[in-house]
Amino acid sequence: MSRQGMLHGWRSRVFYLTRDRRFLLRTAGTIVAAGFLIASLIVTARSGSLPATPPVPAGEQRMQEEYGRLLAIPEADPRRLAAWLRRQMAAIVRSVEEAEEPRKAFDAFSQNGIVNGRDWRQVIERHLNGPVKDLAHDFIRASLLRELPEGVKALERLQQQALKEPPVMLANELRAALAVQVMNTHEAVPWMMREGHFFPEAVEARKSALSLAVMVEDVESLRQMREQPGWVEACPPIDQYFTGALLQDVPMQWKGLLLDHFTDIPWLLVGFTLFAGLVWFIILVQHDEKTGWRWARPVLPVLAGIFSVWPTLSILAWQEHVQGLKAGGEFPHDLWYYLIGVGMREEVCKLGLFAIFLPWLLRTRAPGRALITGAFVGLGFAIEENVQYYAEHGLSSAITRLLTANFLHISMTAITSHSLYVMFRSGFRDAGQFIATFAGVVLLHGLYDWLPSAAYFESEGGWLSLVLFVLLASRFIDLLLLETDPKRSTFALRAVFTLGCASLVAAVLVVTAMDARSMAGVADAAKDCLGYVPIAVLYWRRFEKA
Repeated sequence: MSRQGMLHGWRSRVFYLTRDRRFLLRTAGTIVAAGFLIASLIVTARSGSLPATPPVPAGEQRMQEEYGRLLAIPEADPRRLAAWLRRQMAAIVRSVEEAEEPRKAFDAFSQNGIVNGRDWRQVIERHLNGPVKDLAHDFIRASLLRELPEGVKALERLQQQALKEPPVMLANELRAALAVQVMNTHEAVPWMMREGHFFPEAVEARKSALSLAVMVEDVESLRQMREQPGWVEACPPIDQYFTGALLQDVPMQWKGLLLDHFTDIPWLLVGFTLFAGLVWFIILVQHDEKTGWRWARPVLPVLAGIFSVWPTLSILAWQEHVQGLKAGGEFPHDLWYYLIGVGMREEVCKLGLFAIFLPWLLRTRAPGRALITGAFVGLGFAIEENVQYYAEHGLSSAITRLLTANFLHISMTAITSHSLYVMFRSGFRDAGQFIATFAGVVLLHGLYDWLPSAAYFESEGGWLSLVLFVLLASRFIDLLLLETDPKRSTFALRAVFTLGCASLVAAVLVVTAMDARSMAGVADAAKDCLGYVPIAVLYWRRFEKA
C-alpha cells in the first residue's frame, strides 16, 4: 500500500473511532481507572514505607540543622544566634502545657546548659560575650520564668538595655521576641524596628519588623520602614507585596508579586496547572477558525488573563484596607463581600484586559472570535489564580480548583466578553443587554463563591453552587454552538473534550495521592470530579455531530 493510502486509512480510522460513543466512553473510563489505580498504588507504597518511629517535624529539623551550623562556623555570629534563639524559645513557650515545665527547662539550663537535648550554654559562649551574653541569659529567664520575680527582673534589665541611646546590640530584638511570645505583636513592632534602625546590619530584625507590621496592618510603621533605603527591598518578596498592598503602593505590590513568583517555585503545581491549562487550550483552539495562526493567536489573550490577576489584587487591597470590605461577618455583609469584593472586581479586571483586543476583533469580525478570545483571557486568569491559591492554601486545596476554576472563569469571561463585543459592534444599541449580562455574571460569580461558606445553607450550599456552575457552563456551551462554526476534522470535538477531561481527572487523582497520601483524600478528589459529569453531558449533546 502506498504512503498516501496508509495515511488515508489511518485518518479514516481515527475519524470514525473519535465519533464512536462506546469507544470514547470506554477509553475515557480506562484513563480515569488508570489514574485511580496509580493513585491507589502511590498511597499503598507510601503507607507501607512509613518509618516505625514518627518523623521529626520539619520545624524541629530546621532548628537542629541551624544548631549544627552555629557550632560549626569558625567566627562568632551574634545575630544568627539571636535569630535561632528567638525561634527556639518561641517553640518551647508554645509547646509547654504545664506551669512547671518552663521552670524545669530553666533549671536544666542553669545546671548544665542543656535544653531540649541541645547545649545552649556552649553555643551562647561561642557567639556572644560581655553585655550581649548577659542579654541572652536575661532573655531566657524572662521567657521561661515570665510570672516569677526573677523573670520580671530579667525583663526589666533587658528593657533598660534596649532603651539606651544607642541601645545594646540585640536588646531591642530580644525585647520584641518577648512581646511576640505573649501574642502582643503590636508592641513587638516598634522594638524590632528600633533594632533595625540603630543597626542597619540587623537584616533578620528588619525582616521580622516588616513581617510583624504586615501581620497587624501597622501602616504607619510600614511607611517609616519604606522611607529607610533598602529596608523593604531586603525583605522576602511576599512581605514586599503585602507592604505595597497596605500602603497602596501598586509598583511595590506588583514588584513583590513578580519576585515571589520566582521564589520557591512549586514546580509540581506549576507543571500540573500548565497541563490543565493546556487541555482547555487545545479544546478551545478546536472551536476557532482553521487558519495558520490559530495555535499561536491565543497566547496573547492567555497572557492578558494572567496579568489581569495583578490589578485584581490591587483592587482587593484597596477594598480591604481602605474600604474595609473583608471576608467574614454576618449576613448580608458576607454576601455583599462576595458580590462586590469578589465577583465585581474579578469580572471588571478580566473584561478590562479583554478590551485590549476589541479593535482587532471589530476589524476582523471572525465568527465566534470574541467569544473564544474572552475564554482564553478567563483561562489565563484561572491559571494565575490557581498558583496564588496554592501559595495561600496548599496543594490539596488547589488541585481540585484546576477542574472547576478553569472552566468557570473560561465560561464567565467568554460570556461577558462576547456581550461587550456585541454592544460595540451594534453601536451601543445592545448596551442594555450587556449591562444585564455583566450584572448576571457578577451575581452568579458572587453566589457561587458565597454559597459553600454561607452558614444558612449548611451542607446544601455546595450543591447549590454546583447548580450555578452548570448554568454558567450551559450558557457558554450554547454560545459556543451558536457563534462558532468548527469544521468537521479528523479528530472529533467531543473526543478532544472527553479524552482531555479524562486525562485531567486522572492527573488530579494521582497528584492528590502524592499530596494527601490517603485513599480518603483521593476519594474526596474523585467526588469533586463528579461536578464535571453534567458539563460533559451538555458538551456531548451540543457537539454530537462536530
